[in-house]
Amino acid sequence: MSTTSRRRQFVAAFLGINVALGTVFAGLAAGTAMASEEPLAESVTESPTPEPTVEPTTVPESRTVARATRVNADGSTTIDWDNGLRDETDPNFPIFQNLSFTISKSSNLTYEIVELEWEGGSETSESEFAYDYMQIMQCWDDGSGSADPARCQFGMGSNGASLVGQNASTRNLIEGEDVKQEYQGRFQLPADPGNPFLRQFQVPFEPASGDSTFNLRTYFDAASTNEIIGVRTEGDGTGSVPFEVQTSLEAPHLGCGGTLPNGSVRDCFLVVVPRGQYSVDGSAYYDGPTPRVSGSPLSASAWANRVEFPLDFQSVKSGCPIGASEERTVGNEIIAEAFNSWQSALCKAKTVFGFSQIGDAEARRQIVSDVDGAARLAVVANPLSVDESTGETMLYGPVAQSAIVIAFNIEYDLRGQSDLIEKNGRPVTDLVLNQRLVAKLMTQSYQSDVAGGSTRDYLAENPINIARDPEFLELNPEFAEFQTGAGPTGILQPLGNADAFQQLWRWVVADDDAEAFLDGTADEWGMVVNKFYRDLDIPADSALDSLPKADLSTYLPPPFVGDPHGTFELRPYVADMFDSAVRVRRADPGTKIVWDQQRNPPGFATSPPQSPGTRFILGVTDIASASRLKLPMARLTNASGTPIAPTSESISTAIASLDDTAIPGVVAPNPSMDVAGGYPLATVAYAAVSVCDATLKQLANYKKLLTFAKGKGQTLGSARGNLPEGYVPLSGDQKSSLAAMISQMSAEISSPVCPEHAEVSTIPTVPYDPDTVESLPITETVPVLEGVGGKFAGDPDSAMKYSLLSALFFGAPCIAGGRLLIRKANAIND
Repeated sequence: MSTTSRRRQFVAAFLGINVALGTVFAGLAAGTAMASEEPLAESVTESPTPEPTVEPTTVPESRTVARATRVNADGSTTIDWDNGLRDETDPNFPIFQNLSFTISKSSNLTYEIVELEWEGGSETSESEFAYDYMQIMQCWDDGSGSADPARCQFGMGSNGASLVGQNASTRNLIEGEDVKQEYQGRFQLPADPGNPFLRQFQVPFEPASGDSTFNLRTYFDAASTNEIIGVRTEGDGTGSVPFEVQTSLEAPHLGCGGTLPNGSVRDCFLVVVPRGQYSVDGSAYYDGPTPRVSGSPLSASAWANRVEFPLDFQSVKSGCPIGASEERTVGNEIIAEAFNSWQSALCKAKTVFGFSQIGDAEARRQIVSDVDGAARLAVVANPLSVDESTGETMLYGPVAQSAIVIAFNIEYDLRGQSDLIEKNGRPVTDLVLNQRLVAKLMTQSYQSDVAGGSTRDYLAENPINIARDPEFLELNPEFAEFQTGAGPTGILQPLGNADAFQQLWRWVVADDDAEAFLDGTADEWGMVVNKFYRDLDIPADSALDSLPKADLSTYLPPPFVGDPHGTFELRPYVADMFDSAVRVRRADPGTKIVWDQQRNPPGFATSPPQSPGTRFILGVTDIASASRLKLPMARLTNASGTPIAPTSESISTAIASLDDTAIPGVVAPNPSMDVAGGYPLATVAYAAVSVCDATLKQLANYKKLLTFAKGKGQTLGSARGNLPEGYVPLSGDQKSSLAAMISQMSAEISSPVCPEHAEVSTIPTVPYDPDTVESLPITETVPVLEGVGGKFAGDPDSAMKYSLLSALFFGAPCIAGGRLLIRKANAIND
């Protein structure tokens, strides 16, 4: 063989190897690119359990639904019911043909509330859902381009089932009822051994991962489902309803936002099934045994009239690199929503910030503790007390403005002779509460808030609930028209300690009437405080930062079977302020006072959420959680008795009027504030850094975090990295205060003065990404850092309190480290 031939063979072999290697590395590069471009998760500390995934299923062509969507200028999406392919022989066609539906948001979704509106409908029957109403559900997308009724979360909405027709709230099918429906195969229930000739049919539930079942409780129940079994259309043909969109974290069986085998994110559908005046068997609603439309919305004839909105989800996977080192931070719940947004965006800058939600007092203790690995940055509402900060070098900077609110979900439940009867079943949008009313709610002073309350002599002169309180009716006169039994299940109160709860109590006792009530003075109508709360001496306890439930009375109602129930069954705590907002939205107080003898072992059964049209529930929460779930919030009275709503303007007005303290950048809350237009429970979230306890590397990372928070982190929006809805961006003065804090941190990094940093020969550098972290010019240098101390209103001075916090110190980080998973799990498991 010639030299030339051998050279050609070598070159050919070399090129072949290069082609093969190029193919391999191109594939790896593509996979890496797909991973890096995946949307970031809400939290870098969140590690959802990996869920099995399935390949998209091929289904018959007949399942495909033609859509003519219109994207509106505000980002909403509209779909007309009549897409040109509807069956004009359907008796409901003339009723539905002018319907048009609009959803407020259908892309980049996470766990949130979207608004569904419609027009062109017919008015719903009075007082119940007999005809002309909407049924709404969420279904997972199998890749076919259309929703399958078996893949929809529906059939467990027991609340309100009595208001709709036969099987209209279920997945049940009656053989032969619907000529379009298949009744064999997957729709036939297993034979009953006791009656082998009985044939029963139902639409099974097929989860995104797992086995198909007729036992829906395997995957969801009345407390976790987001289905809406009935919502009204008004007399003008319009209607609207907030809908709770769930991700795979809240509903793993739907898998929305989960990752498919091909690396894409699973999308889902919001499905609306309009119910007209004809049942699935073709008969008019008035021809049946009860004058209502009958048949499941999943039955073929009803399902054929559905409208589907494709829902595009953010990935629930963490966008931060697996195994990357994490910079720990801790803080209160007020900042949790904002921090979740910031930390996922900062992953792009190659820094992973973990956030553990804990109480303010514990956060303050942790950042100056001697425990190795403790976080040195905390987000709190109040700074460290003099005792806590002695010998420490502390810096503070505001990072967000927020507020504590009382959210509500109330519907008009009016007497038949009321002049307002046309509002029946509609949501109440305005509520006014003063300090004494809130004191009454938080001290179990209404009869209905105590187990066996109507039998307690110390509550004998008190109203059964707030809706029957003359003081409440003076502020909210429309409630005088409500049914006698209408009223809330107390007020949902979060468990734990927080500066926010301290501020709430200080606002209450700043009012003379409320303070006198808590001290035992009856109001003008003879109502007195629950005697068990007098012993707490709330007006004198300026350090109270929890919402205690002091009346532990128990009661066993007739027929005296089972165990007696008490406060924690009748008015249970909620996990936190976000859980409070979720439960208010679902109208689910979590009450457990019904003894179920059939349980194994027998025990208390959780009551279902309140029925549509009679919802009445209140909860203490924060404005970011309430805004995320589109909840109305009560107007609270200020020192002059003026009701103020929590808005961006009223929060900014209140905070701008507060006095400076001896601590630079920190203002003093004023519960007796009487500022025109100022919301009384406005609050500031401060980043507190223990400079000398932190390493230089930690300071550099914290500087990056705070620089981002000061810049792009103050842009309101729903994208990751933005300031979520409900927060108020920092003012110019507040940004200057935060800039000064960052400048002081920079000075320590560049020229250390802390003894703990003196022996560090090399200052670590932290990667900087100008695309994601806004640069901050250093305009102020502080050559020497001195510890700053100051007495702050409400500082915890109790030795008992500190001993308890000390005992909790070592366990709290472990408990709170899984904060984000707990928040999500509580929304579906209670």
